[in-house]
Amino acid sequence: MLDYWVTTMVEITISTSFIIVLLLLLRPFTGKKYEVKWRYWLWLAVALRLLVPINITLPQAPIQIDSPVINTNSAPVISKEIVLSPHETTGLDQIAATAAEQSMSVQHIAAFVWFTGMTLVLTYHSIGHFLFLSRTRRWGKPVTEPRILEQYRQMMKQLSIKRNVKLKISKSIKSPMLTGLAKPTVWLPAASYSQEELQVIFKHELIHFKQRHLWYKLVMLCTQAVHWFNPFVYFMVKEANKHVEIVCDSEVVRGTNVAFKKQYSEVILTMMNHRTSRTTTLSTHFNGGKKMMKQRLAGIFDTRKKGRGIGAILLVGLLLSLAGGLAACSKEASDPETTPVESNSNSPSNNNTVVPALGTDGQQEPVPNNSGVSAEKDDFLASEEGKAFEAAAQQFTQAFLSNDRATMRELIIEPDSQQNYYVQETLWDNVESMTLKLSSENIKGNAISAQYEIHYKDKDSFQYVDLQMKKVNEEWKVESYGLEQ
Repeated sequence: MLDYWVTTMVEITISTSFIIVLLLLLRPFTGKKYEVKWRYWLWLAVALRLLVPINITLPQAPIQIDSPVINTNSAPVISKEIVLSPHETTGLDQIAATAAEQSMSVQHIAAFVWFTGMTLVLTYHSIGHFLFLSRTRRWGKPVTEPRILEQYRQMMKQLSIKRNVKLKISKSIKSPMLTGLAKPTVWLPAASYSQEELQVIFKHELIHFKQRHLWYKLVMLCTQAVHWFNPFVYFMVKEANKHVEIVCDSEVVRGTNVAFKKQYSEVILTMMNHRTSRTTTLSTHFNGGKKMMKQRLAGIFDTRKKGRGIGAILLVGLLLSLAGGLAACSKEASDPETTPVESNSNSPSNNNTVVPALGTDGQQEPVPNNSGVSAEKDDFLASEEGKAFEAAAQQFTQAFLSNDRATMRELIIEPDSQQNYYVQETLWDNVESMTLKLSSENIKGNAISAQYEIHYKDKDSFQYVDLQMKKVNEEWKVESYGLEQ
């Protein structure tokens, strides 16, 4: 499961990065053709896609990623150069345990590094936000001047805002702003304002509130924290936050005359000369850098008619829905619980063989059809527990070879895993015999590793179905499985 989340995140972030780069490269074209609001919504869609860990797997992803995860649950493979004597302590459980330790080490390190980075990003912004608000509140107080309060109430009524958005003044800030997700507050610097200036400031900040721009910024912050390792996400967040202000400007001046636009621009330029040195991500600001101001002023006076970009939004939405399927971790590096074991050419039969059960003389014991296990396992299989285990194992193996997915889902611990492996054809009709392979090292209480040797009617070679079984709610279930030549 840990491996699944890590690989899914990598696949999504890589695929979505291509979409981010494409949108950034198309800025000159889309800026002239479409309204600015469509980019605002597109960045939100991209951010939400990055936050949803659900992947649509394509049959052949264009980008294949080699994962460092080691297959842990398939039976160990021994090449022809390795010889085990009956007195050696090296066994199935020791090899599997070593591989499991290595794999979990890689998975845990990757998860730990990712979680640490995410925690640091969130901690940094949380502390900065807390310190900024503490300083602002310490030097702040409610506005009491009747003229200002009346104009503020009139603007709230004009914008149809019924929620209580507080109005306060603070000596520690130098630009008007909106803060507070749960308790929204419009802050004014301690200065004197004309009626025209207050009209522009109140309309700007209250439109930020009405359009929930603080929540938009919170989504961007969470995306940046989760994908802190992806530099393209930082570019996306920067662009998205810039478009928050540009969208707000377009709403403020919508339907107004040139005189109001000029007045609005003058207020922005005035506030630019009194920028707050330290701010918080979860707030809106009336000002910005020189390049940002140039873009905002150009947008304010831009009277060209532009398209809404619905077709472009649908196209990007389709790409986002497929993001993650465009990149995939290679089969050799995917979830060890569901990856089939690939054969190689080390053994004399051109296939690797899994270590079979060993008898007391160190040789592979002869196995009769359908129940070939070492003699020391007869007592276990004769018990009620052993019979229940063998019945579940045989039922799952038959369902797997018959491509009976409904029965398989009933016996798998995690039936909804997207990486469950199914055969592409029905093999059961051609099965001549099934032989259960079991060794003492692989019976560990409520967890058992077993194997079925499959002999087909028209083949001289064998196939092996490897099973990792666990007892869940008094029933034997399949934790992982694989098919080996």
